[in-house]
Amino acid sequence: MGKFQIISENARHRFVHFFYFTGMLKRMLTIFLLVNAFFCLAQKSISPNELAAFIQQKGDSIQKNQKLPGLFVGVADGGRRQYFSFGCAVPDKKIGFDSTTLFEAGSITKTFTAYIVEAVLEEKGIPDSASILPYLPDSVQANSSLAGVTFRSLLNHTSGLPRLPANIDLSSQTPYDTYTLND
Repeated sequence: MGKFQIISENARHRFVHFFYFTGMLKRMLTIFLLVNAFFCLAQKSISPNELAAFIQQKGDSIQKNQKLPGLFVGVADGGRRQYFSFGCAVPDKKIGFDSTTLFEAGSITKTFTAYIVEAVLEEKGIPDSASILPYLPDSVQANSSLAGVTFRSLLNHTSGLPRLPANIDLSSQTPYDTYTLND
């Protein structure tokens, strides 16, 4: 079996991911945005430019009205990917979003991640009981503690992997501030 991308090039579904930081109505806002986006996308096929304009207008409005420090939107439709950012990823340091920005998987993002993983597994004919090892880089495959980890155990949080990396500063209000892909 070969390696695969989390969102395959011939995916049958459109995935709209909304990641944003602290806000008063976080869950309600996320649900509203997602339902709104899916209904809009389901109504008609829209061009990438129309979608970009829609997201830009809504993103600006939501960030300002909800007083969110930052908002990031990613859209994947088949082989086309678009990214939009509003505000700052790290407001105290005025750091914006970029290709290395890390996001903590919150309650709503876990649901999307599980859905995407299941869709790709189904598309590739891989059972969720399969080991994750063949799909990891060679350097990680050597870690014997991952031998029993399956896609299902990752998705239902029974893999035994820690919730947070051991080398993270847990005293910080925002522990991912200084955490990079190299950590």
